[in-house]
Order: sequence, then structure tokens, then C-alpha cells
Amino acid sequence: HLRAFQALTASSQTGKIDFLTDFSQSSQGLLWDLGVNIDNANYATRRVYFADGGAIREFSTTNRGRVQSLAGLSSLTNDQVDAFINCVRAQPLGSVTYSPPAFTGPPTPKLYNMTSYVNWAKNLEDRSPMALIGTNDGMLHCVNMLNGQELWEFIIPAAIEADGTAPARLYTELYGSGDVTNEWQPDVYGARIYGRRPHYFYMASSPKTMDIREPDGSWHTVCAFGIGAGGNEYYCLDITDPTAAPTLRWRFAGESGHPLGETWSVPAL
Repeated sequence: HLRAFQALTASSQTGKIDFLTDFSQSSQGLLWDLGVNIDNANYATRRVYFADGGAIREFSTTNRGRVQSLAGLSSLTNDQVDAFINCVRAQPLGSVTYSPPAFTGPPTPKLYNMTSYVNWAKNLEDRSPMALIGTNDGMLHCVNMLNGQELWEFIIPAAIEADGTAPARLYTELYGSGDVTNEWQPDVYGARIYGRRPHYFYMASSPKTMDIREPDGSWHTVCAFGIGAGGNEYYCLDITDPTAAPTLRWRFAGESGHPLGETWSVPAL
């Protein structure tokens, strides 16, 4: 779960404030719960994206052929691939491990004393404040901080790309296992019986955001992140417009012959 609370409230004593002490799901200070919002969402309208080379595509049956090729599922029928795609789209929020959310609101005009930045920031003064969090459903989630509604999801390449002859991890470890809990993680008791690991890591690190200036003078908001125990890559997305799909600016897994280890280190921007 990712929950937001009204942590400070007016006190019964004049001139003082009270601090919230109940952070449970039944707390009177609860503003929203992302897990509940996702459960109540229509999976057909969720904005789920994946990287296909340098392009960002919607993870939907419309792009079945690209998903099938990228994920190494050529042996499956169209109906089987569609079932996998729809299952991923409909899955509940995955577990959150080692991924404190990153927050970014509308740009602050006074952040940089540059006319180009001030003008850009003013044009985005109504941009929705965003929270970005990684979960072990293989995704980076972008959430509207005002209401807790999902803006979009990005499936990390390490979860959806085939590894040589081995199909995508999301298919083999979760969907294909046939033994998952309601959080889309392998059941602990099933792991004991069948020898499976009780937990898989995918997006297990914290993202960082920053406003950057391109050589042509344009400004963008980017989000950079590793994936912890989920793999050995770093990614950078352009998240300037939360109403549009993010764009993949780069991915980095080391140099030829010198791959990265697990990317636990949170980027410093």
C-alpha cells in the first residue's frame, strides 16, 4: 500500500496543532490509499507502458506482437498472450520494498535565476503534483498526489524483456507460476512446497527527480532510478507532462565486458 494522511490537524487548544498518531487504514486522517484506488480502477483504462527499444508503447493487446516478441513468448497463442497482458494490467499494487516515494510538484520559478526556466515553470504552474514509487509488480507508478489516482505505470525493461532464451521474468516468475497471492507475489507456503522463492524483487529502489536544461535551452523534469535487487540497470524517464506517456531518455547497465551489479545506489541528482 501507499497511503497519504493529513498529519497535522487543528488542536482543541488555541494556537496549537495536533499530530496524527493513527496511520492505519481506518485512520480518520487517511486521505487516500493507492492500493485501494488501483483495486477499484478499470484495468482496461489504466495507462500502462513499456519500453520497446527507444520507444514507449502502451502495454495492451493492441501491441500484442511487440509484447510477444520482446518478452520471448513466441510459443504462445494470441489468446494466451492477451491473457498475460490483461493479467498484468489488472494486477493489484505490488509490495513496496526499499522504494521510498519521490515527490515532484509544479516547477518553482525561483529555483533557477534564468528567464527560460521562469517562463517554463510558469507554463507548468497547474501541473499535478506527482509521487513516484517502485513496486515488486515490476513497475514504477506515477500517482497524482492530490487524489491518489494513478497517472501511469512503467514496466521496467528488466521485468518484461526476455533474457536470451528465457522468457520475461514477469511471465515465468509470477504469471506462469500459477501460485501467487493477491499481491501478485509467490505464496510462501507454495514456495516451501515447490521450492520457489517466497519473494521476487523487480523495482526495489527509490527514484529521484530533477528539472534539467537541454543544450537547446528547453527544460524538462526527469526521473532517474535503479532497481535494487531487481537487476543491474539504471533508467531515466522524462516525466514533464503527467498527462502524457513518459519517454525513455536512457538506460545504463555498464560498459561492454563490465556490467553493473545490482543497482542499489539511489541516484544523486
